Amino acid sequence: MRTTLTIEDSIMQRLKEEAYRNGSSLKQVINTALDLGLRHFEEQPPSLAYKLKTFSMGFPPRVNFDKALQIASNLEDEEIGRKLEMRK
Repeated sequence: MRTTLTIEDSIMQRLKEEAYRNGSSLKQVINTALDLGLRHFEEQPPSLAYKLKTFSMGFPPRVNFDKALQIASNLEDEEIGRKLEMRK
């Protein structure tokens, strides 16, 4: 199959040097390099699942941390109350 590729100059120079060293054609060296590169992608080990170590906070929380908006609302209400108390 024929196709057109844009290869960086530094990579093309390395490919030409490899072809010269092995007495192979540039086409053969490029095909070998692509084949090895594709095999490398296929042989990648699957990534491990991320595990996070948990720690006890030592006391039961007074609010449900699963409801972040509720926590923010409660904190905002407390701050408004504090500011109103300062005006008296």
